[in-house]
Amino acid sequence: MTDISRILQRAEELGIHLIARDGELIIKAEKGKVTPKALEVFRQHKSELVQELTPLCSTCLDSGIETATLDDDYEGSYYCMQHHPGSNQSKQHAVNSRIASQLAQVFPGGCSIHFDRPGYTIQDRAHEIAWEEAARRRAKRKQNQLW
Repeated sequence: MTDISRILQRAEELGIHLIARDGELIIKAEKGKVTPKALEVFRQHKSELVQELTPLCSTCLDSGIETATLDDDYEGSYYCMQHHPGSNQSKQHAVNSRIASQLAQVFPGGCSIHFDRPGYTIQDRAHEIAWEEAARRRAKRKQNQLW
């Protein structure tokens, strides 16, 4: 049993309910149940606890992507915004279409629009750019070695 499993089991035994929401650890318990020692342990292992407690979208997992779910469950299952059966995807599509038409007015020569997967960050793009640049440098070095 891992440390995180033991922490979660002990919290349950003490009547402490731990919840992960928006990357934060929420502690729910009756007054006096959470000791200073327990708080210290929760603080020390916060990131691991949040990761363990954050439900993941099973539809995304089938595609190999770990996406945090919405806070509510739908008929016993958790879904991300994109895959939630009750989500407003049609509304989002209408908004995206409206944005595309507005961009077409600004760029009459045309432009391309790319929607990134949920959770995609600017840091992810920075890593991609760095990797692409390193690949270009390797290719150039390899080409120079041939001559």
